[in-house]
Amino acid sequence: MRPMRNQSRQTSPLLDVFSGSSASSGVGFSFSESSAPLRVLEQRMRALPALLAIGAALACASNAAAQDKIRMRDGSTVWEGTIISLTYKEVTYETSLAGVPQSQATKDVLEIEFDWNRKPYDYSSGESAFKKNDFDEACARFERVLKDGSAADSYKQFAQWFIIQCHLGSEPPRYEDAIAATKKLRSQWPDSYFLRDSFDLQYGAAEALGNAAALKQVLTDFEKTAQEKNVDEWKRAVELMRAELAERISDFKGARAIYEKFSTDRDPQISLEAKLGVLRCLSNMNEWNALSSRAKDFINDAANKPDTPRLLMGAYLARGKALLNAKKHKEALLDFMRCHLDLAPKAGDACDREHEEALALAAVACARLAGEQEEKDRKELYRGRAYELQDELGRRYPGSALTDTVQKAIKEIPR
Repeated sequence: MRPMRNQSRQTSPLLDVFSGSSASSGVGFSFSESSAPLRVLEQRMRALPALLAIGAALACASNAAAQDKIRMRDGSTVWEGTIISLTYKEVTYETSLAGVPQSQATKDVLEIEFDWNRKPYDYSSGESAFKKNDFDEACARFERVLKDGSAADSYKQFAQWFIIQCHLGSEPPRYEDAIAATKKLRSQWPDSYFLRDSFDLQYGAAEALGNAAALKQVLTDFEKTAQEKNVDEWKRAVELMRAELAERISDFKGARAIYEKFSTDRDPQISLEAKLGVLRCLSNMNEWNALSSRAKDFINDAANKPDTPRLLMGAYLARGKALLNAKKHKEALLDFMRCHLDLAPKAGDACDREHEEALALAAVACARLAGEQEEKDRKELYRGRAYELQDELGRRYPGSALTDTVQKAIKEIPR
């Protein structure tokens, strides 16, 4: 198996449980903190190294592999040798040709592929069980690796990382055990290769539990670590995590102030997350004119840059919400359907959160359009489309907290 580091995450993923209610307009709705915690955590976990998304295949190294392989983010460079140590700063290895240790910056490493022939038996067995979703067996095997005095430290770090994932992947997820396992990772390896990512998984588990105290503790611990290690990107990620927590307690003004600060950050991923945060906060604050204006700005900005589907998704969603609030239902529907059809995320993409909301609001827009029709045939046309979108919401996002909002809109269609 090739344990991978995140290819795109440069900051903590956004809070996936948020409020969007609007008592005055009836446009908004809220994600429930208890209705979809597993999907929330799965979205946060997708971007993390070596994580099994449900149904995803795990890549296995060939028996012919002669050395450990270190694949770089540039997509073309592969270093081979025997890994000596792994830290959040660098991966150190020794090659048979050079005969002396060499290092690569961890931030530039995409994935590590261990030499199949040198893997401890329990480590290989754990990978095999993990691939089969047998998380109890995998966890037990990786625990044995930790106790194996002959196992190299690099295997033990990865074993502990997999143990966290086993707790999260089990049915039902063992969130408390996952949190404890992230703390154990940092305790045993203060400079762990997975140091940064461990805070994301801990945050996701605490979020799924709805444990506000645990979330604040993650922020405190992450902030302390960022200061101690003096990593600028981590310090900025801490601030975005702080904004997420502010959103969670409905301090949208405070959250927006932080997001605005980082919306033009030099790191494109941090800038993306911040821009989406700005849009959410404006929506939650019912600042419809400002929301529409910022959405248009972001659409224009994204149109001139490659690989910006999530920003476009969030911007069209935001503009559609402003239009829906202005009772421009047909125009709003066009924006929501653009999100649903033109920008629909593929499996594993990070756009699920925005797409789910766009799909639900498309159904709401259809329901409201149905209510405006005088001709029976057109009324039934829009009513039927609203039902179709509701069904699609249920198929794509089982247990969605937005289902009640859609059902309510459909029930309000006059007969």
